[in-house]
Formats: sequence, structure tokens, C-alpha cells
Amino acid sequence: MLMKRLFYNRKHILCRLILLLILLAAGPVTVRTCGATLPYEAEANYERGIAAAEQGEWILAVGYFNKAQWKALGSPEVLFNLALACSNAGGRDVLAIAWFRAYLAAAPDAANAEQVLKEVLKLEIRVEATVRKLFSKANDTAAMVVDDSDKANAYGEIVYARIQVGDIAGAREAAALIPDIFPNHRRFSAYSQVARAQAEAGFFNGALETATLLEDGYKQNAYSNIADAQIKAGGIAGAIKTAALMKDSTYERASIYRSIALVQVEAGDIAGARKTAFLITYDEYAFRAIVKAQVKAGDIVGAMETAALIEDVGEKDESYKHIATAQIGAGNIDEAMDIAALITDNSWDQINVYNDIVKCRAVSGDMDGAFELVEEKIGDPEKQYIAYGYIAIVQAEAGDIEEAIGTVSLITKDYWVEMAYSAISRAQAMAGDMDGARNSAALAGTEKEIANIYTEIAKARFEAGDKHSADKYFALGIEASADLFETDAYDGYVFDIIKARAGAGDIVRARKMAALVPNREWKAIAYYHIVELQIEAGDISGARETAALIEDGNANKRIAEKIDIPRALAMPDPEVRSRVELAIKYRGEPLFDDLSRFLKSLAAAESGDIAVALADAAAGLTEALKELQENDVKWQGSRAESTP
Repeated sequence: MLMKRLFYNRKHILCRLILLLILLAAGPVTVRTCGATLPYEAEANYERGIAAAEQGEWILAVGYFNKAQWKALGSPEVLFNLALACSNAGGRDVLAIAWFRAYLAAAPDAANAEQVLKEVLKLEIRVEATVRKLFSKANDTAAMVVDDSDKANAYGEIVYARIQVGDIAGAREAAALIPDIFPNHRRFSAYSQVARAQAEAGFFNGALETATLLEDGYKQNAYSNIADAQIKAGGIAGAIKTAALMKDSTYERASIYRSIALVQVEAGDIAGARKTAFLITYDEYAFRAIVKAQVKAGDIVGAMETAALIEDVGEKDESYKHIATAQIGAGNIDEAMDIAALITDNSWDQINVYNDIVKCRAVSGDMDGAFELVEEKIGDPEKQYIAYGYIAIVQAEAGDIEEAIGTVSLITKDYWVEMAYSAISRAQAMAGDMDGARNSAALAGTEKEIANIYTEIAKARFEAGDKHSADKYFALGIEASADLFETDAYDGYVFDIIKARAGAGDIVRARKMAALVPNREWKAIAYYHIVELQIEAGDISGARETAALIEDGNANKRIAEKIDIPRALAMPDPEVRSRVELAIKYRGEPLFDDLSRFLKSLAAAESGDIAVALADAAAGLTEALKELQENDVKWQGSRAESTP
């Protein structure tokens, strides 16, 4: 193939000119000369790749071009030659397609673009031909297997692989060859996969026919998948008929009816949605789903009508709570109060609505109204703690520290006491009362909470411009969490202020803060956070300096130095990046062994292992090709959208 001798090489000028004349005379793919200079670290591997390609050592060339690509991401000349090497190294046709596409994305105006696309088409045909051979040999091998269990496994793998290719008819034929054994999970699983594939492809009648071959358990799942596909395709009537084939009072059937009802609601067919919901005998969640959809659409009157139809008390309460919450959010407090009265008295659904109203009144400054609501509507003293917690937090945030502390005395649950004191501590810190903030932090309870509060105070003071106090409270947070670094209890609170410093551009102080972290692993993570922010800001040299502070041997150092920084330095536009990342996924390794290797093994095969290996190879190969083709459709679409 003439493509074998088609590669960039800036040094071998005479060789390139001779090749170019030969290629032009024969009408093959030609290349656009790229005058860009490669980074120093990529140059040596690139030249070695060229030398290997000149000698026909394509596997070596793949390795060298891969190394060069990591140091020169998006370089058209490297991408092209890497694609060319893969296309000639054997077993890497899918990779070659990926790299050629990356090349075209990096150089969309390349003079040889049309020829490269033709080469890609040839590679895709070659891949598909290889897949057909793999399937043919897999079928032959599965037929040779004596043990029924092994044979069932082999054909099962073939079914899956054929579905991956889109060969649904072939998949069903393979499923029919699975022997009748007990338990027959393999056969039923295969038919289930076929039915799902048929449904997703829009062949609903065929999918329903396949489903009749299944026993009840598998049949229910198949009908569910078919109905889901019908709903997505807009076939509501068909989905309802399919759901009717399922057993009554099952979660799967209820789930289908709920999905149908929601589609009907979105289409504005509320009456139809309610009618569908009445078909459910398993639960009434569909009505609650309709209520939520109506509330989202702003149809409060309709939502109330739907809620009134619900017979289950719990579902009705939940629906009314959702409507009342929406009314609170819209500022319709009186309406929310009326709806809350419809909920079961003193249930948590009702109390949660009242809690939200209490918070709303407190935020608006109506503290008397908030307290009055707690006393009159939340009758159980053991359930008043959330409302009092809300009030205390609002009081603290408003600067009413003494009132907030008084309200805390009414709270009966430790968690909400800690939440309230946390808010009080932050408010005191923001007001400059550092001693009071420290005391309130101690009252918040656990060591973890104290550390968290100190860190939040440090962050708040930093954002307020008080860097001195920020540093002081950061040190206190480190001290309070020192023991937590060595246990699973540590949650990374101190990183917030480090990231705040780094994000504000104060890298020097952020590094000093990271140096205070006692645990070496957590210290490395702190430095890594700084590296990430520096990369985002485009400070690559600074990111390298920070990465150098990470202890040698730590995984975060390797990640920072070997991946993130080079990518930030050299990764080109998103089109090229998507192609490069897709191909990197396979790391230059062949996606399947040579077919001849399998053929030589067939004579000695006495089990289904070879058939399974062949089917696996076909599945992996075609899945990768499918991914590339789908990626190509998206790429072509994005190019079309960007074209004026």
C-alpha cells in the first residue's frame, strides 16, 4: 500500500521530494508540509519514529510516535505519522482511524484531507471485514463445543458482540442456537438483550415477539425495556399496551405507567396522565409525580386537584407538602399555611412545611411571628428543634448574637445546637469578636466541627480583606484538626482557605499554608490543589514550581508533573482533544490479536474459551469503532454548526 511510505520528515528533504513525485503520479494521499518546530522532548522520539517507519518497523514507529504525541499534543505531523504507523502495524486499524480523525481536526484545511478521509473509509471497511471473519470463526468454534454449558456461554458472548455491531438478526440467530439446559439463564439473558436491542432500534413488533420466548421473570424486564423505548419514541399508546402485558401490582409496571403519565403531563395532557395513573395498582407515586410536574409548570390549581384524588395518606401528605413548599418559595405564605392545614396534623410532612414558613418569617424580620408559629402549630416540643435552629441561625446572621444564644437554649437536639453555634461563631468572627467566636466554636461540639468553623472563619476573614486574622484562624484550624489527619474523620476542611488564597493569586501564602499541614499525604494534596488552580490561571511555570514541592514518590507529584501540566501547555482546541483522548484510551495497543493466531488454535480447542475470546475481540473492536463513528458524527456536526 502506498500509504506505507507516506510520512513527514523535515530532515530527509530529498527523500520526501522523490516520494512526493511518485505519490502524485500514482494519485495517493499526500501530506501538507508542516513547518512548525516540535518541542525538544518530542523531537528525538519523532525522528526515531521516522527512522523506524523508513525501515518498515511499524510497531516500533507506533511506540516512538506515541511518546512524541504526549510531548506535542495536537501536532498535525505527529498525529498523521502515528495514524499511518498504526494502520500498518497490524491490529491497530481502529486506532489509526482515531489518529487520522485527530489529524483532520488539527489540520482541517490540510491539502490531503480528502485523501485521508478515503483512507479512513478503507480502514473502516477493513475493520468491518475483520469483524465478520471473527464472527464466522466464533460461530464455527461454538458449534464444535461439546459441553452444553460452555456452548451456551460461547453463543451468549456472540449474541452480545453481534448486538454491539448492530447485527440484531444475527444476534437472534445466535440466541436460538443456545442449547436447552437448566437453569436456562444464558438463553433467556440472550433473548432479553435481543429484545432490548430490537426495541431501541424501533423494531417494536419484533421485540414483542422475542419477549414471548422468555419465562415470566425475564419477560417482565423485556416488556419494561420495550415500553421505555416506545415512550422515548413517542409511542404512548403502544407503551400502554405493552405495560398491560405485564403482571399486575409490580414495580416495573408501575414505573412504566409513571413514565407515561409524566410524558403526558409534559405534553399538557393532564387528563390523560391522571387516567394512566389510575391504571397503577402497585402504588400511587404517579399522582405525586404528576403533582410535581404541575407545580413545576406553575399549575397550582391543577396540582391541588390531582392531590385530592390520592387515596394513600402518605402520598397525599407528600404531595401537599410539595405544593406548599412551592408556594413558600413564591412568597405566598398565607396559601402555604392553608395547604399545611390539609396535611395530617403533627406529621413530619406538616411540620417541615411549618419549619420553612418559620424560616421565611425569621428572614423577613418577623421574629415574633416566627416564634408564635412554632408555639401554635408545632405542638410536639420534641419536634420544635428544627424551627428553633432556623431562628437561631437567622438571628446570628443578622448580628443578634445574644438573642441567638437565647434561642439555642430551646433546641433539644445536639446537631442543631452545633449548627446554631457554628452560625454564631461565624457571625462573631465577621464582627471582629474573635474571643467570642472561639468560645462559640468550642460549644459547637466535636473536634471536626471546631476545625471546620475555624477554617470557615479564616476563609471569611480572608474574603473580608483581613488576611492577618485569616492566617491566625487557619493555624487554629490546623491545630484543631491535627489528629484528624491521621484518621478517617478528616474531611479536608483546611483546603478551603488554601484554595481561596491560591484562587486569589496569593500563591506564596497558599504554599506556606500547605507546608503547615502535618500529614505528608494531605500536604501533597494541598500542593496539588494549588497546582490545579495555577494551571487554570495559565501559570504553568508556577505550577511546575509548586509540583516540585510535593514529596518524591507521591502519586500526586507524578500526576501533576506528567499529565496536567503538559496537557495545559499543549492541548489544542476541543475537536483535537476529543480525538486525542479517544485514541489515548487504547494506549497504542492492538485491539485484537492477529486472526491467524486464533485460527491456529482452533484445532486444539475442546472448550468454549476460543469462541468466547473471538466474540470478546469482536465486541471490543466494534464497540471502539462505533465510538469513533459516533464521535465523528458529533465532530462533523460541530464543524457544520461553526460554518457560517
